[in-house]
Amino acid sequence: MNTTLKASMVAVLAALGIAVSGSDKVDVNAVRSEDFRQERIASSPQFIDGKVVSHLPRVSSEEGMLKTMWKFFMQRDRYKPSERLQF
Repeated sequence: MNTTLKASMVAVLAALGIAVSGSDKVDVNAVRSEDFRQERIASSPQFIDGKVVSHLPRVSSEEGMLKTMWKFFMQRDRYKPSERLQF
């Protein structure tokens, strides 16, 4: 199999989320590190009963998300300053 074909197959498999590995060895330090990470996340005040809890205040708005996104992406010119900023 030539190099171009191998590279193409690796790219396709990576796009599909299939990991290609040359060895089946498990890195013990990586597993231990992931365990520490999961423990740290579980003990975080932002993670309660297996769910992420947001402490940000809710802001009520007359506009829906779609209208807000439309204004942000499509009508930005009206929100830009007319003069160049000094810094």
